[in-house]
Amino acid sequence: MKTIIVDLPDDLTSKTSVLLSFKVYMHKNSQYSLLVFGRSSDLPVLEGIEGIKTVEVEESLSTTESALSELNKGSYAGLLSFAKRKDLLAAATKTFEKSLNPCFGLSYKDKKDGKETFLIEASGYFKKNAENLRAYLDYGNDYLINVVGKDEPTIGLLSLEGADDPVLSSFDEEMRPNKKYRGPISPDAMFDGEADLLLSSGADGAISILASKGARKIIKESDEAASNRSSSAKWGSMFGIGKGQKEKEKEIYDSRIDMKGYVLFGFGYNIISLNKDSGYGDFFDGIEKLEQVDRKKPFHK
Repeated sequence: MKTIIVDLPDDLTSKTSVLLSFKVYMHKNSQYSLLVFGRSSDLPVLEGIEGIKTVEVEESLSTTESALSELNKGSYAGLLSFAKRKDLLAAATKTFEKSLNPCFGLSYKDKKDGKETFLIEASGYFKKNAENLRAYLDYGNDYLINVVGKDEPTIGLLSLEGADDPVLSSFDEEMRPNKKYRGPISPDAMFDGEADLLLSSGADGAISILASKGARKIIKESDEAASNRSSSAKWGSMFGIGKGQKEKEKEIYDSRIDMKGYVLFGFGYNIISLNKDSGYGDFFDGIEKLEQVDRKKPFHK
């Protein structure tokens, strides 16, 4: 049985929900066991569950660094971490001997035909240069070819239309001879399926995701306020009136914008990063992605 390491830091928003998901996962799983790194106050609830082992981390030590140090010993399927992505990156850089252009990737289904799109560097922590972009291209291609099964991924460069950026302009020129290159793609088209792999550098990816989530929140709050003012809207929803409006809302509140489960590349390990406000369902989404990567192992040394 393979083992997945879980980093359980102190400040999880839905810790009870996450701990319950561990139990349910082991009840239904026979291929993987869990090794959970956490604090003494959180671990007793997992004691006695077959397939789950725990490691108590002292208050003075980081659960993330402890979990990564164990991962570095080898023979593990990978790591699922609930730490902040910035902290996870810093700990990985400190823990592992070799690192080359570390970056995060986020996968989601495009709204054109539901195929997987992979956005590289959605976190905005890294320097914008051609070397990083080339590394991100290699990571993204490897993931799509070896994990998703996409033979010849199409490639797009996420950039603001008309922006004067010498790094992106130079990389765009470099990529032009590649027949799979689709050119610069605007953030407002990132869910349209224009390319299998979207490359971003610096904060571009983070801004795109956050702006989409922010716009979604504003629209939702506005709709809720309007609904509260209209009793007819409430009665209409009860009796199925206004189906077209419901379908429109479903598209506006696109769950892909809130997708959890980032892959950390560049260290030779399978590492998935979840938000600290992740809960029951997010855990299963993240661990399913980790299992998917583990079955192919395209990123191991």
